[in-house]
Amino acid sequence: MSTRSHRLSPAHLSILMLLVAAIAALALSARGGSAVAQPPAPAPSAAAARFATLDIYILVEKILLRPEFKKAQDDLAARWNPRLDALQRDLTRIEQDLQALAQNDPKFQAALRTGREKQDEYERAIQERQSEYEKLSSDQLAGAYAEARATADRIAEQRGYTHVFATRPPSRPMTTSTLGNTLQEFLARPVIKAPEGDDLTAAVAAELRIDLNAPDPAIATPAPTGMP
Repeated sequence: MSTRSHRLSPAHLSILMLLVAAIAALALSARGGSAVAQPPAPAPSAAAARFATLDIYILVEKILLRPEFKKAQDDLAARWNPRLDALQRDLTRIEQDLQALAQNDPKFQAALRTGREKQDEYERAIQERQSEYEKLSSDQLAGAYAEARATADRIAEQRGYTHVFATRPPSRPMTTSTLGNTLQEFLARPVIKAPEGDDLTAAVAAELRIDLNAPDPAIATPAPTGMP
């Protein structure tokens, strides 16, 4: 009995190869893929994030108590006080003249007009002094913050911290008595919980030569000079 050959003919082999190629193309399409290679996923960061806290508020407060900051404010007051005192004396003299003059006296109207002009000059001087004082205070505050921040940044870098959060200690009690001040204290505590070992306040204070436990000196803030 004769045996038949089971080898594929060239025509059958070509058809089979076409079928295999079509199936492969359908499989790629089903996966939504293409022959183009996809970019590799980004590699994870080699440096792990480390977090620290810093009570920069108390540091800035202590820096602002330095003698050079107070001297700058005293110098500003010393420059303005003679002018304001002279205006006050003028206003006092005019007020005395008005009390001594009858209202129908021609000198009364002249003194009254001079008094109003002098009062306007005095109020402008008060506003100018206040503007200078606010500018000085703003510059001092910005400088104190920059100094504390730069020191904290350097220490954090040395200790391997990648982030430093400015926050009051969560356990520090709020002793304010007005809504505005209490809100400020509330906003100054964005961190609810943090390990004490990751707080840089003491280290930064030591670098800045600040005694965190020293009592603050009593500072009397003079009220704006007013009419006698």
